[in-house]
Amino acid sequence: MMRVVAVVLLLVGVVFAVPTFPTDYTSIEEDFAVIYQGQYVQTGNMYCCGDSNCEVQTQYQSGHNYFDYTNQRTRFDDPVQGSIVSLFNINKEMAVDANNVCQAYCPIGEPLEPYAIPVNATDQGSTIVNNKTVEDWQSKVVFIGIIVMEIDDFYVDQSRSPAVPVQEVDQITPFGQNLGQFTTNFLSFVAGTPDPSHFAVTGIDQCPMSQNCGEQRRQLHRLRNKSRLTWLKYHQEQKMAGK
Repeated sequence: MMRVVAVVLLLVGVVFAVPTFPTDYTSIEEDFAVIYQGQYVQTGNMYCCGDSNCEVQTQYQSGHNYFDYTNQRTRFDDPVQGSIVSLFNINKEMAVDANNVCQAYCPIGEPLEPYAIPVNATDQGSTIVNNKTVEDWQSKVVFIGIIVMEIDDFYVDQSRSPAVPVQEVDQITPFGQNLGQFTTNFLSFVAGTPDPSHFAVTGIDQCPMSQNCGEQRRQLHRLRNKSRLTWLKYHQEQKMAGK
C-alpha cells in the first residue's frame, strides 16, 4: 500500500499543505495599486483608456511595514510619503511626524486580521516571481456563495522553513465589479513582534480628524492591512466627489 502511495505522489508531483506565516513580522515592501473603471489597455507599465468613460489611477508606495497582530497595530514608514500608524484597539489610523506625534487621524472600521493564506486556497503550481521559484496559492472571497468579491494569489517561497511570502496579487471585485488590482512585493520578511516604540504615538487625544481620509497613502495602507471595508468606503466617497 505504501508503495502505491509513493508511485501516485511521483505521478502527480509534490503535494504542499497551505503554508502559514508568523502573526507578527517586519518587512520591506513595494506596493502598487491600479484602480480603474471602464475599458483600458495595458502596454508594459502604461495604462491607456479607450473612451471617455474610462478612468485609471495608479498608486505606488515602498518602505518598512511593522505588523503586530498580537497587539492589534501596524505601522508603515515611507521615506517619501511619511508614516502611518494604525491602532486597532482604539480604531484610529494616524499620520505621524518624525517624533511620532499624531498629525491627523481617520477612523478604522474593522479589526486587524492576521496575514495568512486562507485554508481553502488552492495550489496553482509553481512559477517564477522576482527571480525566485514560488508556489502560487489562490483564494477567492465569495459573497452568498456565488458573487466573487476578491481573487488573491499568494506567491510563496517554500524552499525556506518557515515559508515566506514573495509577492501577493489581489484582484478587487466587490459584488462582481472589477475595481482594480493591488500587488505587494516582499523584499524582506523577518518574523517577530516589532519594537513597541514604533507604535508609541503621542498627542492622540488632541489629534484632529483628517479632512482627506481618502488620500492615496491611506488607501494603500488599508489595502496592505486588508481593511477592505474601510478602503471601499473612502473609494466610494472619492468617486462620488469626482476625485
